[in-house]
Amino acid sequence: MNIGIDLAVIEAWLAEVVHEWAPDGKWKVWHASMKNRSIKEKFAEEGKRLGLRSHHSGRKNKEFLYDLCWVRRAARDGEDKERRLAEVVLAMELEFSDTQLRHGVHGGIRFDFNKLLQSDAKYKVLCFQMPHLSSVKEAIEKLKEDAACYQSKSASDIFICGWAWKDGGRKFHCESISLSPK
Repeated sequence: MNIGIDLAVIEAWLAEVVHEWAPDGKWKVWHASMKNRSIKEKFAEEGKRLGLRSHHSGRKNKEFLYDLCWVRRAARDGEDKERRLAEVVLAMELEFSDTQLRHGVHGGIRFDFNKLLQSDAKYKVLCFQMPHLSSVKEAIEKLKEDAACYQSKSASDIFICGWAWKDGGRKFHCESISLSPK
């Protein structure tokens, strides 16, 4: 399902989340759990607006494989009585507790990114944080290299968004890549 999401849309949604956190321009501490909740709520709202069901922790639908995902269910006679999964349209991982790009199960950012790589969702979003913008940019480049190595089975757009809390200008820095089946 192609719903026309691109980098500008993702950046705009994240900018709205940031603005809602400090609407008067007076910045306050934005803890990892608060970022998680704010971003999940915004993306759940946008998924609903697009007619998709969102699953994430903190909602009655609960988390389903990813920190947040939009799903389309198969309709039966115009209803969803069987609740059969037709498609995962968007998969999102949020990693704000680990601020390093490491390998293995102890590397939260890369671990979460690898979860997204194997998803067959058309849209994949990773949000993470590091102290400095230079670290965010370096991490994005390394994750793009990881994606280039992956033997994708389906086409997808991946949005990698990093928050640099010390010198990032209070915005997410995002890049996108497109994967094609190999």
